[in-house]
This record gives sequence, C-alpha cells and structure tokens, in this order.
Amino acid sequence: MSILTVSNVSCSFAQREILKNVSFRLLKGEHVGLVGANGEGKSTFLNIITNKITPDEGKISWCNHISVGYLDQHTILEKGKTIYDILKDAFLPLFDLEKEMMDKYEKMAEATDDELKKAAEEAEKKKLEEEAEKKKLEEEAEKKRLEDEAEKKRLED
Repeated sequence: MSILTVSNVSCSFAQREILKNVSFRLLKGEHVGLVGANGEGKSTFLNIITNKITPDEGKISWCNHISVGYLDQHTILEKGKTIYDILKDAFLPLFDLEKEMMDKYEKMAEATDDELKKAAEEAEKKKLEEEAEKKKLEEEAEKKRLEDEAEKKRLED
C-alpha cells in the first residue's frame, strides 16, 4: 500500500529549476532519506509534500488517515524551551490523540451494550463527515492547482 505517491512534480524559482518530473511511491514500512548539497531542493521538496508550497506541476497523494509532521530546519527557539520541549510540541497532536484514545478505552470498559451501540453509530457518522470534508478539501486543492497552473501559463504568454 502506498503511503505517499509523488507524480511528475516540478518546481522552479526565479528561472531556476529545482525539481523536474519527480515521481516515486513510498510504501508502508519503507524509509527515505533526502541527501544533497545546500540549495538543491531538499527543503523545497519537503515543503511540497507537506502542502506548505504548491508545485508548478505534478501531484502529491497521501494515503487516507495519514497525518504528516514536519519540524522545519529554521525553527524559532523560544527562551527557556529545551530541544525536548520543541520536539514534544512537534508531536503534540499525537500525544493528544493518544490521550483521547485512552479516555475512550476507559469509557468503553465501563459502557453498557446500548452505550457501545450508540458510540459505534456516532463513530460511523463522524467517519462519513470526515470523508466528505476530505473530499471537499481535495477538490479545493485541485481547483487551486488548476488556477495556479492557468495563471502560470497566462504569465508565460
């Protein structure tokens, strides 16, 4: 199963081509390292796959229910914070999710059959709402990409 699919991604800045037709798939269980000289596009690529910037061309697709975390190399350090604190902050959504999950486990252990049935129905409803929201966001992102592409072509003409 593909966790990440990168298809024909290209990106340039000020007439300098940084990425050209980059394509690959990251499968479950695989690991990737980005290696290159300064200014060769590693950070640009990470910014593209984390949706911080839009590529000139191509498409990035993440598997459903995948969240992406990125600790920027230019993180602003706050006085009194340790590196551990900064890293912990980067993964705060996961810690929050873990706490929420543990709270639900405790409630389930004490729930009646009717309460469990109601919770399952609510979870299904929430799942459908999240899928609809994701589809809406994907459509908006595709619309923006097409608008950006049209603007780029207009400026080239």
